Amino acid sequence: MFFAGSLKQKQGASISNLNTVGSEPKSFRLTLKDIFLCSILTVSVLVIFGEAIKFPPRSDHWTAFYLFNHVEAGWRGLVRVGSYYLFGHPRFQPCSHLVLYASYILVNPSFYLHNIFHLSLFTLILISFYILLKAALDSRVLSFLFTAHFMSALAHFDIVIWSYHTDLLIGILCLLLSIMCTTSFLCSDREPGSHLLTADILL
Repeated sequence: MFFAGSLKQKQGASISNLNTVGSEPKSFRLTLKDIFLCSILTVSVLVIFGEAIKFPPRSDHWTAFYLFNHVEAGWRGLVRVGSYYLFGHPRFQPCSHLVLYASYILVNPSFYLHNIFHLSLFTLILISFYILLKAALDSRVLSFLFTAHFMSALAHFDIVIWSYHTDLLIGILCLLLSIMCTTSFLCSDREPGSHLLTADILL
């Protein structure tokens, strides 16, 4: 009885210590210094990748345009776009061409707006990446340096400057935001609700 009671007290103390973090993770809150560093990242994106806004559609983009010009209206057309396989290679990417198709309908024929939207997604990814790193490392300087390295990595330059891959950026951004929502729930004493529901939707 005494052992069970002491164990219960220890568990209660552990839970109370976890809940002292607050209703929101303190490290997720942006200060003026964080906003300043995120502004530097945004300006850096414009300096490094700004010329990509002028790039016309190329390569696989034109194959998708051919499909969009010949697809029928209605649900049958959406199913055809969603199940389209480039060059006949089967891949399960139902949202890939649907994102491009939505952009084609909304901003056609101006590809500038689509390129701006594409770079905006990449900027939001960098900001989310910085926020998550700051929460894990508890250091603005290291988080900013790692984010800057991630921004300038040559491995994904093609994804950033080639707006055909907009669906990949949307997926990465949703993944980062879902991690933030899940972490916010784990660091709070709230009942499972909006945080987990938002994380599930994003995933």
